[in-house]
Amino acid sequence: MNRTVGLTILLVALAGSTGALLYTQTVLNAPAELPPGQPLRSVPVSGSSYDLYGTIDPASIVFPDADASNSDTDVRLSELDLVDTNLNAVTLSEIQGDRNLLLVILRGAPLCPFCTAQTSRLKNNYEKFVELDSEVAVVFPGTVDDLKQLLTRAVEEDQSLPFPILVDTEFSTIQKLDIAGDKALPSTFIIDQKGRTQFAYVGASISDRPSIKSLIATLERIQPSTGSEANDS
Repeated sequence: MNRTVGLTILLVALAGSTGALLYTQTVLNAPAELPPGQPLRSVPVSGSSYDLYGTIDPASIVFPDADASNSDTDVRLSELDLVDTNLNAVTLSEIQGDRNLLLVILRGAPLCPFCTAQTSRLKNNYEKFVELDSEVAVVFPGTVDDLKQLLTRAVEEDQSLPFPILVDTEFSTIQKLDIAGDKALPSTFIIDQKGRTQFAYVGASISDRPSIKSLIATLERIQPSTGSEANDS
């Protein structure tokens, strides 16, 4: 499987703009709402794949506007070991180039509707990030078997992601960033062109992820505004 096909298939598991997602196929008698304020580190590993989420529609999810970092994590790109969906080693500094890097860490397998909503909105706003001289990279923490299951179960569609999906197969990246729980704490980092971490946000719960609006505002503080408006849908 080449990289394009791999990303295409994985996108189906991530984007879900109409809510027709993998998790909706497995949820039958799940609770309607996620327990409020449940810390990620206490979410059980066992049970059906999506039994915590019920039938949450990603389009209805609202992420908070994060005005500032809530973590002092200093991301050193050269220390993070990641692979692409073909399991080839990748170098984040090469992906970044001479731009800012918006590095987004998903929760991991199985994907939740909040990961789906977040990735879909990154895709929908990708051109705005480009206008702000920034690249996006999304990290999926999971084993090779997790990745294979997602690629096998997804239905291939004529869609593609404009940014790379990277895989943390050994969970070394989330451990180095100190965001490991039963899965990863959803986290977002902005590293500027000089390698400085300008924004670090580590979610306190599954749904605690910065809105697109707040990410654009942070990037505009790094360089002059282009007048971009966020699309948090």
